[in-house]
Amino acid sequence: MRVFHCGAALGLIGVLAASATAQINYGDFSGNTVDFVSVTEDTATDPPPLFGSPMVSGDTLDFDPISFVSNAQGGAFDSTIGTLSLAIEAKPSFGIDALEIREAGDYTIFGAGGLDTSATISTPVFINITEVDDVNITPVSVNANMVYTPSGGDYNLADDGPGFGVIWTGALDVNLNQLLSSEGIVFATGATRVEVILNNILATTSEAGSSALIQKKDFRISVVPEPASLALMLVAGLFTRRR
Repeated sequence: MRVFHCGAALGLIGVLAASATAQINYGDFSGNTVDFVSVTEDTATDPPPLFGSPMVSGDTLDFDPISFVSNAQGGAFDSTIGTLSLAIEAKPSFGIDALEIREAGDYTIFGAGGLDTSATISTPVFINITEVDDVNITPVSVNANMVYTPSGGDYNLADDGPGFGVIWTGALDVNLNQLLSSEGIVFATGATRVEVILNNILATTSEAGSSALIQKKDFRISVVPEPASLALMLVAGLFTRRR
């Protein structure tokens, strides 16, 4: 029997000792029309967790990261990498029309530096549709990058100047119904199971007398009705698909 946790989940924490990678299984969460299944975080960054246990509201899975940060000072380099994976399963009579992925945070860069004093963020996203109208299919896949504002998620002292607590945002919209139609797949309700993997990367570099910091403070993934004008990828920086 599947057990769903609404609100903060206790989760099951397992450490993969052989690879020194922490794997945290937050469990399953029930939304209004979908279930978020096997929500799992993997990271080699110490200490975990990076995302923290999520909350569910409507059909949105919302994380408020508490330690997802990269910080470099005085000529050092630092990176923080976390992978978030989950499956989304539609409840009976519902389909998964479109996904909306959003995140936000801030960065700080200052000191006597130039291009090598920098803070960057990137999040490649991998999506597999594995079930349509409750029937297993040969997976239809789409890979894309989150798009960041300002400066595409790449900030350095020479081009952007010193900044303290500067807000950045990231966005990616995926219309699954249009993706299925483009592959010639006929459906009634649409995708009923979708697997999502997100590789979240923060990196900072610094020079003597300079400092760079970037942190993720909000992350959420939502299942939304199909907007009439939503293109296959509205804000994807890189888009590939295969069947």
